Amino acid sequence: MTTSSTRPRNVYFGLLLVSVATLVLVTEEVQDVLSAKVAAAIAVTIAFGKARFVVLDFMELRHAARVRTFFDTWLVVMCLGCVALILR
Repeated sequence: MTTSSTRPRNVYFGLLLVSVATLVLVTEEVQDVLSAKVAAAIAVTIAFGKARFVVLDFMELRHAARVRTFFDTWLVVMCLGCVALILR
């Protein structure tokens, strides 16, 4: 198996694991420890992280330096804006 086909598969399984981990945020045990706003902020941050992997690995932007820099900057600004709106 070549490296080019291994990375997308690993990213895919990583995204599945992170999706399952995000579901833990809605359990009663976590809700007892974290407030709903903090849990939502964590979930949004994880979602933006997942979006980064999807765009870089499945839309083939990992090696496009200028587009990647623009996208990373946009993603960080949007994520911080969403988290700020959730936590206010």
